[in-house]
Amino acid sequence: MDTEHRHELKENDLAHFLDRVGPWWKRHGFKTMVVVLVVVLAVVITRTSKQRATAEHDKTWSQLGTASSPNEFLELTLDLKDPAARALAYLKGAAAYNLRASLPNMGEAPGSAAPANEEDRTDSLERAAKMVKTLLASSDTPTLIRLNAMLLGAAIEENRGDFDAAAKQYQALIDDPDTEKEPAIRKRAEFRITMLPDLQLPQPFSPDPDEALPSPDADGLPATDEPETNTLMTTPPVPVDAGAENDDDGP
Repeated sequence: MDTEHRHELKENDLAHFLDRVGPWWKRHGFKTMVVVLVVVLAVVITRTSKQRATAEHDKTWSQLGTASSPNEFLELTLDLKDPAARALAYLKGAAAYNLRASLPNMGEAPGSAAPANEEDRTDSLERAAKMVKTLLASSDTPTLIRLNAMLLGAAIEENRGDFDAAAKQYQALIDDPDTEKEPAIRKRAEFRITMLPDLQLPQPFSPDPDEALPSPDADGLPATDEPETNTLMTTPPVPVDAGAENDDDGP
């Protein structure tokens, strides 16, 4: 009896709930479904966007890590959308061009990273300077990359042989208040600016191999007609047999 009574009570509660929900669903059911669908769609879009951004981020920094030639970095500056990554591509590209101009002339050697001639070297320095100028002119350039670009710009002027322009850029970097947070960059600029006078001195070169070698008397020592004696003993002395000497002295 109790079981039947509890069953009837449950059926009555369910019927009462449905009687109350039915009219509410008729008035608000459609709106509720729209809200639920919007929430689900927003969650899906958010998760998809995060996954896509993560994949794009990984791809971007992977490209920056594997690029090595100046042309590769130049292409990345056109493809990358992240301002920080694009700025880093400009910086690394400028450094690659500057390094290329610093290598010795390798002529027309195929596959060589060095400049083929002086015109090629000048072009590499021009491209490096242009990329540095682009970095310094952009307001999106991060502070650390901007300071490194200033340091690189001074190094490019050194490579060009314009030591006055290099000194001005090093001094501007030293005076930049942002270098207080980057003391290593300031110390580097201070060191390089003290080295500039020595870099302007003519560098000694090895003597021309075609020139005649100096004579042995060219060191200023007086010449002598005495024959040279070799003081080094090439063979050990032969021991003298004392008994043999006594035999020779006999009658």
